Amino acid sequence: MGAINDAVMGIAGSPWIGLVLLLVCMGDSFLPAVPSESLVVAIGSLSASTGDPSLWVIVPCAALGAVAGDVSVYAVGRVIGTDRFGWMRTPRVVRVVSWAREGLDRRGALLILTGRNIPVVRIAVNLVAGATRYPPRRYLPLAVTACVLWAIYLAVVGAAAGRLTGDRPVLGAAVAIAVALVLGYLIDVVSRRVLGAPDTRDDEPASDTTELVCDREG
Repeated sequence: MGAINDAVMGIAGSPWIGLVLLLVCMGDSFLPAVPSESLVVAIGSLSASTGDPSLWVIVPCAALGAVAGDVSVYAVGRVIGTDRFGWMRTPRVVRVVSWAREGLDRRGALLILTGRNIPVVRIAVNLVAGATRYPPRRYLPLAVTACVLWAIYLAVVGAAAGRLTGDRPVLGAAVAIAVALVLGYLIDVVSRRVLGAPDTRDDEPASDTTELVCDREG
């Protein structure tokens, strides 16, 4: 265990950790499977356990990566829309995109700020915001605020777990990830209820999706 702790401490002190964090958080804006939340809380835990890297590095890098990713998805939406490719017409994507389109019309600020905490939803919100030409002067401040709050929350959760476990960085990282998963689930549930977000875990019948696509194309 001592050797593992030493290895983890070496990774935490790497000068590349900030860049890795930035790139992972950016990638998560496109692919929900990228474990950006777990990485941020784990590094936050290491910061409290070992002193490296500083939270003043973690939060800006995570937030910058998230902003870059979300804005890139927004830009993609402006260029290609929401139904150009086949995967965009799958039942789950059509369902979420349709919901996001309606939500942005009715309560755009709340949707952008809260949707960042729901992986699939945040992609749909940013993509639809771009496709519907949601005003950049309104979108950018909201997106930046959402990403900064997201990064601070995750880093603080990680740091709290790191302080509780002391000089055992591996245990601290494991505890931080476990806590973040539980909190993430709770936030996901509450956010979906507040926003009325559709359940993205189960696909609807193809006939329903076909009708939605036809209505939009018609």
